[in-house]
Amino acid sequence: MRVYVLVGGAPRKGFEQKRGLSIGVEYKGLYIVFDAGPDAYVIANNAGMSGFPLDLVDHVVVSHAHSPHVGGLEAIGWEAPFAKVYLPYASMEALGRQAQRWQLSPVEVVKETRVVDGVVVSRPFHGPPWEHFMLIELEGGRGEYALFTGCLHPGVREVLADISTRYRVTTVIGGFHLETAPPETVRRFAEDIALRLRAERVYPLHCSGGLVGELLSERFKLDVRYLRTGDVVDL
Repeated sequence: MRVYVLVGGAPRKGFEQKRGLSIGVEYKGLYIVFDAGPDAYVIANNAGMSGFPLDLVDHVVVSHAHSPHVGGLEAIGWEAPFAKVYLPYASMEALGRQAQRWQLSPVEVVKETRVVDGVVVSRPFHGPPWEHFMLIELEGGRGEYALFTGCLHPGVREVLADISTRYRVTTVIGGFHLETAPPETVRRFAEDIALRLRAERVYPLHCSGGLVGELLSERFKLDVRYLRTGDVVDL
């Protein structure tokens, strides 16, 4: 699985940056976008710079209906009309209609949903807002998964209490919503990721803040890497 950071970290030269998150994934010949960033120009520019082909996108997963995560859907509609986009629970009235105007095919996620073999969208969790997460099975046949997170508004304990009982998650990538969190909250989060989930690799992006990475790497000895917009990594 190859992962492209389209929006979410400090930008590499030539890449645009606004606050938001978008991750491109190349998986078994398919192209998936997790969150669509803040606007069409940013995601179109950054996808072109990184070599991620928006015109070949098969599926889009939107974690939650906040503008830094949905603003670039229009660009995907330009390049990949009729791509299926998995939208958060209770967002069809507004975001679903927008997606249709942008020539995308919206699907409301009301329960855990299989996208293709090896790719799952979790059930909705309430933060607010409603948010869901993407799991992709890592190649190698060991039944391990990467967990993609938008902002984790519902809280890590509620999410992990559900996901960790059914999936062996060894990699976590995305936003954690900890930039302004009190140190005690960040400490509890790090403990949950390291001890309850038993993750091995963590890639904080977007709203994660710096303290969580320090705790995960120094105290719990996890493999932590802060990616930049424009980075491409193989998982």
